Formats: sequence, C-alpha cells, structure tokens
Amino acid sequence: MDTKALIEECNKYFNQGLRLKDDARKSNSNIEVFLAAADSCSKAAKIHKDLQEQDLPFEDLFQSKVFYFYYKHEEYDCLYGYEIKKNLEKAKQYIVESYSNIVSAVETVEVNLSKLNGDLKERFTKMLVDWKYRQISTSAKAIEPDAKMNSRKKNFIEALDCYKKMVRIYKEAYDYSLNSNLDEVYIRISEGNYYGLFVNISQMYAGYINQLQINEISQIDLDNDLLKYFIDSYRYSIIAFNSNPEWLEYREGQEIMKNNIKLILKDNKKKWLSFLIGLNNDELLIKIMKETDIDSFKKIAAKQEIENDKLKKLFFTGGFYILILLIVFGIIFFVFNSSIPILYKLLAVLFMIVLFSIVGAFILRSTDSLSEENFIKLMRLSLKIGAKGLNSLDDNNKK
Repeated sequence: MDTKALIEECNKYFNQGLRLKDDARKSNSNIEVFLAAADSCSKAAKIHKDLQEQDLPFEDLFQSKVFYFYYKHEEYDCLYGYEIKKNLEKAKQYIVESYSNIVSAVETVEVNLSKLNGDLKERFTKMLVDWKYRQISTSAKAIEPDAKMNSRKKNFIEALDCYKKMVRIYKEAYDYSLNSNLDEVYIRISEGNYYGLFVNISQMYAGYINQLQINEISQIDLDNDLLKYFIDSYRYSIIAFNSNPEWLEYREGQEIMKNNIKLILKDNKKKWLSFLIGLNNDELLIKIMKETDIDSFKKIAAKQEIENDKLKKLFFTGGFYILILLIVFGIIFFVFNSSIPILYKLLAVLFMIVLFSIVGAFILRSTDSLSEENFIKLMRLSLKIGAKGLNSLDDNNKK
C-alpha cells in the first residue's frame, strides 16, 4: 500500500476514533465505547509509526512524528476515560502517557515550525494553538485520579485540595480557549469542566461535614452547612449541563444532588424555616421544598410571613419608641435647667423613666416579643415605682 493510501486509512481510523470518543463521553452508560475509540486511535498511530521507517521527505517525516504523538495522546486519553470509572491506578498511568504524548507533539511542532513552508506552516500553527489547549486540559485530568482516590477513602480535605487545583488549571484552559479564539466547542467543554468541578468541590465539603456529624466530632448543628453545599453542587451541575447539554453525566449529577437535598428536607422538616433563613430564601431551595412537600412549605412560608410582619411592626413602633425617648430626654433637660426644687426634678426624671418603660412594654407586647404574663409584671413594677415616687413627694410636703 502506497503512502497516500496509508494516510487515507489512518485518517479513517482516527476520525472513527474521535466519533466513538465523543459518543463515549456523553454518558456513563457508554464507557465501553472508549475502548473501541482507543483501538481506532491506536491503529492510526501505528500507521504513522510505520511510516517513519520509510525514506520520507522532511515534511512528511515531520508530520508522521507529530501525528504519531497526537494520536497516541488521544488513544491514552480514551483509555483514561474508561479506567477513570473502573481502575484509578490504571487511569493515572494512562493520563500520564496521554500528557507526555501531547507535550511531545507540541514540542516537535515548536522546534520545526520555522522550517515549514506555506500552507503546511499555517496548518500546524493553528494545530499548535489547539494542542496547547489540550496540553493544559490534560494536565488537569492528571490530578483527577488522586482526587477520586482520596474521595473514596473519605479523605475529603485531601480530595478538596486536588479538585481546587484542577479548578485553577481548567480556568486557565477556559481563558486560553477564549483568548485564542478556539472553536466554540472547546469553550463549551472548558466551561462545563470548570463548573463541573465546583460540583465535586461542593460534594467534598458536604462529605466532610457529614463525616463530622456521623463521628460526632462537632457539637454544632451542621445541617444548614450540609444543605448549602448540596444546593451549591446542584446549582453548578445545572450550569455545567447547560454548557454541555449533550453530556448526560451532568444531568445525572443534577438528579443525584436533588435527591440528596430532598432527603435532608424530608428528615428535617422542623428545620425548614431555619434552612430558608440560613440560605437567604434561596430560589433553588424553595423550588425543591415545594417539590418535596408543598403543604409543609406553605406552613413555613406563612410562618415566615408572620415573622416578617413582626419585624415591620417593630420597625414602625420602634420609631415611635425613639420619638418618645427623645421627648423624655427633652423634658428631663428642660426640668434640670428650670428653677424648681431638686426633689421635683428627680421625681420628674423618675416619672419619665416609668413612662418610657410603659410605652416600651406596650410596643413589645404588640409584636408578641413580650408574653402577657411578663407584660403584666412589667406594668406592675412600673406603676409601683411611680407610686413610690408619689409617696416620697407626699412625705416631703408633710414635712
């Protein structure tokens, strides 16, 4: 078979591999397809490896070397896609190989680019931009096996560190895709990867908090925090899915997160008001509460409305209370600057304090912030103080 026919066969294998890879990554149920994709890429790489044994012109030999590295990168990336769901140790080995080959492809192009001419130089200049993006993305993937290993061992903090590092790298890949004007598909994938990692980060926080509760390490009620991270995870999974709607894995992640949230809500209905307050009436939380138990939500919403009415009433009556306070201080100031006897001045102050207490008691009672029993006690005490003041004045007059 001549060189041209071999190249055509190679392209056929590689294009088939890319189609299979694209199908495989859309859903966890398709992961076996990764193996077929890897096989196709391997066959394409072998053709270029064999071509290097022939006496080829410089440009043809250059292309065979570069495409061999690139196709091996894709082959190992497919094997990684399969093993990341099966065997993390193997996945780690494959992604290291994938990264090594894309680095070799990039370096080979960079070293030889100035030696190329015309259309070939332009073609590989564009490819170099694409492959550098893949190099960045693959370096992030290389961290994922360690993150998953730690997660499975319930080393949530260590896993969290790994995922945070991946976020930084995927952010770099996303920025690179935008700044380099890459095809929209790369931008979408980068955005999906970036927000998808926040799902993992939220899950690690949730796992750690749940671990604290199970082991009774913390005496603090952490249900609010646990729910917050599940809500965050659910929110990010929605963004990730919207970026890559063809990836069913993100949709599956949404359903898992929603079910986790519903479980917490079902087991903690007495805390719903606390959840709403703690999460500032989060719209997603409200939506899931309604889906979980609409009747319970209506009761909580009504109770929250009552609390809000109390605050409004307290605000307006509090303003009146401040006005009374200013009047009291004004009268006291006037009395102390008048020429009446000192005893009358002191009694005036006493009665102003009593008046202030009575008005305050009525305000607190009107907002249900003071029980009826304590309201009566406070009124009796205020009147008793006032009566003693009058008795003192009467005794003084008799003298």
